[in-house]
Amino acid sequence: MVVTTKGVMRFRANTRAIYLATYHPGFTPQAVAEDTGFALDIEGAVETPEPTPEELYILREVVDPERVFLK
Repeated sequence: MVVTTKGVMRFRANTRAIYLATYHPGFTPQAVAEDTGFALDIEGAVETPEPTPEELYILREVVDPERVFLK
């Protein structure tokens, strides 16, 4: 899995080809694909669900307490 500030990419089990699994709110699959340096399969991509309160706590307090990535 590859997690970026615009979406989450995964690899197909049978071919190992990368594809866009989810795109973050505020972006479109096309915009994510345009910002990659390679062909990106966007078929079937869905918007990333909003994080739960518990996930937000982990992101803000454990992963990025200095708010380098999260403002």
